[in-house]
Amino acid sequence: MSFVCPCCGKKYFKSLLCGKEWCPECGADGSWVHKRRQARWWNNVMQMNKLGYLVVTTSLEVRQFIMHQDPKESKKILNAIRKYWVRKLKREFRTRGVVRWHWAGSDGTTFAPHLNILFEHGFIDKKTLNTWRTEFQKWFKTTYKIKTKVVINYSFGNTKIFKIHQLKYVTRSTMRTLPSEQIQHVLFDYHNSITFGKFDADFRDSDVPRQLTALEHGKCPDCNVALDCTGFVSYIEFCLYDRKHLVAGWFVDTC
Repeated sequence: MSFVCPCCGKKYFKSLLCGKEWCPECGADGSWVHKRRQARWWNNVMQMNKLGYLVVTTSLEVRQFIMHQDPKESKKILNAIRKYWVRKLKREFRTRGVVRWHWAGSDGTTFAPHLNILFEHGFIDKKTLNTWRTEFQKWFKTTYKIKTKVVINYSFGNTKIFKIHQLKYVTRSTMRTLPSEQIQHVLFDYHNSITFGKFDADFRDSDVPRQLTALEHGKCPDCNVALDCTGFVSYIEFCLYDRKHLVAGWFVDTC
């Protein structure tokens, strides 16, 4: 894709990548795709004073239930679970955050969706977490007629190192090998990453990868104005430009 800045006239090019988690290139830690995901959330995560990290792991019964549904229905179930936890956090803490599913466990193969939520909050006592477990199990049984268990893990911190580590971890790929065709249909065109609550759009972290963050939000890194999309550029056309690689698959025309 090509873009032009209406202010300074610079032309930018963005490499179109497959973005599949199981792709050896796109799914690797530190890949262009991984860096782009981090850039989109960087300023949101850094402006949260205390960062809570909640992981909700589905049980085997829930995974099998999701896998054996029609792909459209599977997406609805995943969305319903995500909405349940977002509403709970907003209702109890009036907070803001970012949410993303991880699709596989440590083996990178088995379909084991677990919900990752980074939100603005500090300490949560064990009694509250136990209550959340019971409430979710009751909600799921009432909604889908399935008795299930849920595992909840929670940690929090306020240092920049903690925030960066969690941001990199949550935005990484987890499904490292080609899943079954059924799971591919579930993941295809699924909008995995979302934000909730109000964030300051003008917030700028001093250590942010500025160029990438601006470009991933559709703005010129120099002028901070919205870029105009000028359409697709073939590889042959792209090679005709005197281009320079900026970061994570973004290029600029140096002429």
